Amino acid sequence: MPVLLVAQAPSQDAVLRAMTDEMKRGMAELRLEKLASPYYIDYLVVDSDTFSGAAVFGGLARARRQRNRSQAVNVRVGDYAFDNSNFLSGGPRGAYDVASLPLEDDYLTLRRHFWLSADEAYKAAVEVLARKRAAIRNVQLPVALNDFARQEPVEKLGERGSLAVDEKAWQERLRRLSALFRRHPRILSSRVQLEASAGTRYYVNSEGVRVRDPEILYLLQAFAASQAGDGMRLYDSVSIAARREELLGSQEQIAAQIEAMATRLAASASATTLESYSGPVLLEKTAAAQMFAELLGRNLAVTRKPLSEGGRGGIGGVALGGLGSALEGRRKSRVLPDWIDVVDDATQKEYRGRPLLGHYEIDLEGVRPQRVELVRRGVLENYLLSRLPVRGFEGSNGHARLPGPGISSMATPGNLFIQARQTTPEAELKKQLIEMCRAQDREFGLIVRKLDFPSSASQEDLQSLFSGLGQEERPTSVPIAVYKVYVADGREEPVRGLRFRGLSPRSLKDIVAAGDEPLVFDFIDSGNPFAVMEGTYGAEISVVAPSVLIEDVELKIGEEQRPRLPVAPHPYFTGIR
Repeated sequence: MPVLLVAQAPSQDAVLRAMTDEMKRGMAELRLEKLASPYYIDYLVVDSDTFSGAAVFGGLARARRQRNRSQAVNVRVGDYAFDNSNFLSGGPRGAYDVASLPLEDDYLTLRRHFWLSADEAYKAAVEVLARKRAAIRNVQLPVALNDFARQEPVEKLGERGSLAVDEKAWQERLRRLSALFRRHPRILSSRVQLEASAGTRYYVNSEGVRVRDPEILYLLQAFAASQAGDGMRLYDSVSIAARREELLGSQEQIAAQIEAMATRLAASASATTLESYSGPVLLEKTAAAQMFAELLGRNLAVTRKPLSEGGRGGIGGVALGGLGSALEGRRKSRVLPDWIDVVDDATQKEYRGRPLLGHYEIDLEGVRPQRVELVRRGVLENYLLSRLPVRGFEGSNGHARLPGPGISSMATPGNLFIQARQTTPEAELKKQLIEMCRAQDREFGLIVRKLDFPSSASQEDLQSLFSGLGQEERPTSVPIAVYKVYVADGREEPVRGLRFRGLSPRSLKDIVAAGDEPLVFDFIDSGNPFAVMEGTYGAEISVVAPSVLIEDVELKIGEEQRPRLPVAPHPYFTGIR
């Protein structure tokens, strides 16, 4: 029997009814002669209403309202042990343009779109299954794993989400916020934007899951870029995400964050450079949470590398793609000091009175999130899992949050808590850094206050960063707020252009101290390297983490190509009107 999360009278919702009825018909009637019929079907519909606005240097650049309704249908043939998933092939392309659904709640029109999509998905599924069987015939896999895990069905029928936003007021707010950059001549380009989106996610599957879940998100972002005298490109951003508009903050609070970012970036353009550094580093609050999000959170989700057809490398025509998790195969190994635990609990709605962005009730596969003890006394105990079985784990713990390859889903954190049982007062961490440097006869140590994660860098900047890496080297986000701390008097001096070298999850074992004031860091993970900012699409995540002092971190100056400075100065700051 389904587990009922939210009791509600039977709905006349045309979308949900059309999905359910067509899914049942597909299970009963989708079959080709002498070929397998579906053993599983799921339908996903995302109905959204979005306001998007942007302003540049005090002028409105964009303001539009858009309604969209899209669908995705997955059909699995074979059985839970072996099916058409987890396999990459150049399969057939769809013959029908039905990914976008009509906006009207017309039951028969919706069923027509679902029918065509399911027909298309079924034909592709039987062909992919045949190709997968052929590709795997002469391959000996190291471990025999099922392709899909069984799951108890869940039913959650919430209200539809609706967007309430004063578009005219936000246009004026964006103008005023973007005009703040008129105070900063060193900043070459800037933009402030808002994406407010509300809608409904529908999900049904043939196991009995039925979900209607409201999805509401407000995302305000400010981007800025500058250039030092030697041509080095510098960039920074502000990103504020919330489920309710008032949680973005007042105009004055938002303006203060943008002004602080712009001031820091402008100062960075005049900062000195440092060729290299290897020694103690203090990552304060935001930077620490960003580091845990990237080095730990992204590696706590293990997945299977999908098989693919011959001609793409691998053994026997079967290729394995991607770098995978750096923590895969390290269960029961020490990954942190023995006084640090890590827990993911997406069921928790707030932390010390602050709402947590990473709270959710049902994941993309219709599974309720579980509280997962990931690291206990520094030892890795568990992983974040979807319904894709991995070595040592058969079932999901409700963390499928992003689409993955081969019709599978990728797991991500929800609310990731870094819990230190041994803490140091925040004000003492800097003193401890100085004492460590003094004991090592160093002139200075380093404090990092912010990383470029999620990244606001341009594609050109990211390509330059990747070009300097070895084939197996894992990229790490760029530190964009770095300060020398002099041992003699504790004064701070900004430095620019440094990149981490060799920073990885293994570096976390070198943490020697943690602060006593955990910070909540909210972000949206797009699933791309560095979680590149791409609007409101992605998994909403909260990381609660303290500042940390790491005994030995290596940094070096970036070796990216440096473009020339603009030939003529900014017209606004030359007095042109």
